Amino acid sequence: SSHYKLAEKLRESGEIMQAAREYAKAAVKYPNSTVAEMALIQAGKQFEAAGDTVSAALIYEKFLDKYPDSKLLDKVAVTAAAYREKMKQWDKAAEDYLKIVEVNSPLKAKALYFAANCYYQKKDWNKSIDLYTKYITIFDNYNHYVEALFKIGEGYYTQSNPQMALTFLKKALNVYGNHKKDNLNPYYAANAAFLIGEIHFQDYLAIQITSDFASSLNAKKKYLKICLQDFKRTIDFRVAEWVTASYYEIGRAWEEFANAMINSPLPKNLSTEEVAAYQLKLNEAAAPLLKKAAKYYQANLKQGKKNHIVNKWIQKSLTHFASLIQKGVKVE
Repeated sequence: SSHYKLAEKLRESGEIMQAAREYAKAAVKYPNSTVAEMALIQAGKQFEAAGDTVSAALIYEKFLDKYPDSKLLDKVAVTAAAYREKMKQWDKAAEDYLKIVEVNSPLKAKALYFAANCYYQKKDWNKSIDLYTKYITIFDNYNHYVEALFKIGEGYYTQSNPQMALTFLKKALNVYGNHKKDNLNPYYAANAAFLIGEIHFQDYLAIQITSDFASSLNAKKKYLKICLQDFKRTIDFRVAEWVTASYYEIGRAWEEFANAMINSPLPKNLSTEEVAAYQLKLNEAAAPLLKKAAKYYQANLKQGKKNHIVNKWIQKSLTHFASLIQKGVKVE
């Protein structure tokens, strides 16, 4: 066509924006011609070269709609999606990746994974859970498999469904554990272990020490033990972010236990002297627990300094450590 020939001349002379427009016109004016498919591709490439990523994405998406059977579909869809991701247009990027899924491409699993990641970035938990769930039935990569299981669990956790969250988080840990020989990236396994600890920590916080002191204390001890195991398991992965998070949460767990004891209801019918003696006894019992908490906060600060780590867990540890020292807790 005349538009295509003009576009070729403009491209050769370096007038890429004009060339892009002429290629696009050729494709739109002669959609059934032999050059239409290549004209759309060239239009996208010229817009791309000119830095007009919005127009490039639009042209590539027009190609996807017009030529779903093209051998170039995978490449074009990935390119269009990448531009949408750069613009943080997560819905559109996901839709582009899903074009690959629709045609049952060999890249179907990868496309599902990337589409799910787009909805995850947008925090659209329903859609990300749905696509990750589809991905794990045809997964093509064990690192991505563990990541998908974790993110499904995180999605359910965010939607206040801790039991479903635990199911997928535990599965992520199991898959990781069963493939240690494959040298998988430990990041999402560590994150899963930590989030399991956080779920149990919420249960732990919910248990109050009541007037039935011995029974409620034992119930809280049971959950304290579970939380400590979860966070110590997380530390074993040696992923800096979750190591510092776990040290902080272990410190907080001990601090919470001590405060729950100190603030527990007084037995009835005590005299003023008996109340003072009882509270002194509670404070004495809580003191070594607060010292344990302070030691974990302090250890976190030391490893943060040693390894040049600054994150919210280090900052929180500093706040809690300073507060305990101010209250008279002594550490070596």
